[in-house]
Amino acid sequence: MRFVHFLVAGVLSVLLLWINIAVHRAPAIGSAEEDAALKEQLAFLEPRIRDGLAAEMQELFPEGRVFTYALYGLAWCGVAERLVAADTLRTHAQREALWAYEMIDSRLCWSQFPKEATPEFGVFYVGWRNYLLARLVSSGAASLDTSLVSAFDRQSDSLARAFARSGSPFLESYTGAAWPADATVAMASLVMHGQLRERDHSAVTTRWVAQVRERLDERDLIPHAWQPWEDRLGQSARGSSQALMSVFLPLIDTALATQQFTRFRELYVTERFGVPAVREHPIGDGSPGDVDSRPLILGFGPAATIVGAGACRTNGDAHHAAEFASTVHGFGFSTGIDDKRYVFGALPIADLFIAWVRTMPCATEHDGTPMFKRFHLWCALLLVLLWSPVLVRWWRARG
Repeated sequence: MRFVHFLVAGVLSVLLLWINIAVHRAPAIGSAEEDAALKEQLAFLEPRIRDGLAAEMQELFPEGRVFTYALYGLAWCGVAERLVAADTLRTHAQREALWAYEMIDSRLCWSQFPKEATPEFGVFYVGWRNYLLARLVSSGAASLDTSLVSAFDRQSDSLARAFARSGSPFLESYTGAAWPADATVAMASLVMHGQLRERDHSAVTTRWVAQVRERLDERDLIPHAWQPWEDRLGQSARGSSQALMSVFLPLIDTALATQQFTRFRELYVTERFGVPAVREHPIGDGSPGDVDSRPLILGFGPAATIVGAGACRTNGDAHHAAEFASTVHGFGFSTGIDDKRYVFGALPIADLFIAWVRTMPCATEHDGTPMFKRFHLWCALLLVLLWSPVLVRWWRARG
């Protein structure tokens, strides 16, 4: 029993020491260190993606293949936007992003979605495909394939018509089922089309924002799920979808983005044992996780916290963005040097989300580093409790 106690206490002590140090070693937002970490992550992800990671993710959740290619392409677009034209890595980044779009635009991906939905294949697939295409155009990658510009015009016009004809702002992702986050991504792609191609989608955008304001849940938040045919609430707001929508809303409407992000911070951003994170359900709601949130830890969603860092960046909350990045870095067990990965590489989808978030600019600068004082105190108390039997035996032996 003493050996077992020593073994357990020793392993836990090493883990706690690792985490307590790692939370202070997260790259600063917008720093050269963060840029280097992003490239190291992509060096790990590139062979995994090329070797069939999307198929593995598809087995875990229904949209795994599209999410894998979309996040991978978006991360490379973010890299390309930071590099000068003469940089050879920029060309590589553009080609990887183009390849990711080709994969999404292939039958392998669109055949998984309902052709009879409105819009065709559903707004999840159409929205992420068009948003990645928008980023390809903005990063200059579309110049490698001029046909993509006309495809961007064609897809965006079709999406605009779908929004204009719909009585609900939340278009179908699958036949008879809608998730507002999917419609938000699609609307963001439409706004980018207007900016990049000088097209006027303001009437569609204004109408969409007004429709959304009329359909907020009981907490004045955009719902997590919606019943499109009955045009009624399906499920109230959740932390993971709120974080994702808050990434895109500033691009669509600043007033709606501010209102939603403020409520998001009030209801979902908190800490447990001194660790800042994002809850999947509002404070006071102990509901379990599901396929959308993945497993929860003391009510907190790892996915919601990762994407929450991105929401803070796009909404100018550098303080919480830095805190969440530190939480992810500390509890994600980052390993590798030239090919950095989290959770020892066991969950590449987490690396994809982290890499994508790291490409997002932050409207304000963060002065100082997250403190984690309460977390350190809790860890110190736990270490005392772990080793107290040993200390007691040692004290008695001396006596």
